[in-house]
Amino acid sequence: MRVFKKLQSYMSGKRLSIFELFALFMIGMGLYTHDLEKVDFWVDENPWIYESAALNSFLRGDFSLALWETEYNGMLDPPIAKYLIGIGMNLGRHRPDSFPKWDWCQTSKVNVDAGAMPTQEILWWARIPMVVTSILGLMFATVLLSKAHSKFAAFIFYMLSLTSFTVPLRQAMSEPPLIFFTFLAGLVGYRGIVSLSKDMTREAFSYFAVFGILNGLAAASKLNGILNLIAGVLSILFSLLWNKKTEIKQAIKLTIQLALLQIYLALFIFVAINPFLYHNPLRNTALMFAARSMTLDVQKVLYPSGVIQPGDWLRIVPDRIFAHYATPSYPAHFVINLILFILGAYWVFQIITKTTPGWQANLLLVALALTCALPALFSPLDWLRYYLFPVLFARIFIAIGFAVMVLNFSSIAKSLRNMAGRFRNSLFSHFPKIKSQSL
Repeated sequence: MRVFKKLQSYMSGKRLSIFELFALFMIGMGLYTHDLEKVDFWVDENPWIYESAALNSFLRGDFSLALWETEYNGMLDPPIAKYLIGIGMNLGRHRPDSFPKWDWCQTSKVNVDAGAMPTQEILWWARIPMVVTSILGLMFATVLLSKAHSKFAAFIFYMLSLTSFTVPLRQAMSEPPLIFFTFLAGLVGYRGIVSLSKDMTREAFSYFAVFGILNGLAAASKLNGILNLIAGVLSILFSLLWNKKTEIKQAIKLTIQLALLQIYLALFIFVAINPFLYHNPLRNTALMFAARSMTLDVQKVLYPSGVIQPGDWLRIVPDRIFAHYATPSYPAHFVINLILFILGAYWVFQIITKTTPGWQANLLLVALALTCALPALFSPLDWLRYYLFPVLFARIFIAIGFAVMVLNFSSIAKSLRNMAGRFRNSLFSHFPKIKSQSL
């Protein structure tokens, strides 16, 4: 019993040591790099790898619009993932243009026959920076979760993320840097909310300045990363109005100041990191969002089998998240995962509304879930990578729900016994004959 209590005390802790973080990193790298070159190839990896030459052009200071608009497809794809892939290609001494760019007007067989399929060695070097980025991003989420609930919940989330739905985080595309900057921003935002709750306004401004920069980098990884700014604004406003009971006018004033700081720095870094935007930032930014919308419309036409019809949403999307992707398969996993998710979400809601210690981290988790996962749920395409944020946040709440049950097992069992006893006494009081017969 003493050993169990010590283990329970350890797992209930909220601070991960350097040794624990190092161990998590090494375990993650070991699992994610295993057979990395054999991870399913997705055709979008071809242009991402081909366009990773953008890194060398950026470092040389070659910012010509023609190069960044056409050769590096600047209108459609932000550059951060290309830079990261470029680092891997340079380390592996591979030229990004050592194979032809994928021709979308031709079949996959024609492209493969033309040599557009990167070799396994090239895939390994292009993917290794993404693996490092993904593991660090998952670790940031793990640290934030430990602050929100416990080490145990954090470990459960991390191990789930290493054993299921790993493909989008091991491919040479834009998802790894997106989660890296999103969860790092979440940690910084958490520190900012803590500062606000302690009336350390100047320190809060510093944290939310970094928060804005990180979300600018998230948007420079994938455009929907810009939505993270909304999470910051919601967290600030809630913190001021709910926890501190600040006067409404003062709360709105401070929220606007912090929001403008975040937006300014996010937009500055979003432009500074992308030479396609240098020549006309406003026009070319608008073109990027318009091109993304047009691409989605084209994809719906080209891949009708992948389109989620309105009447099929309730059948497909929850099943994908809770049965296919959130955890490894086990008996009745959809129902159990859903129950754990609801339990975890309820626990988080209670912590935030009662401003129990740890509410700041929980607030950031909920705010990020609303701005990252919720919009993704309504993607018109039933494609694996579009479920990334819904799956990650579902795992977070599932892990919290499971940890709540395990770490509070004795108190839950005691409550159930008391409830059973009260029910038995109530039953006997209404039916005395049963009581007398039992005696």
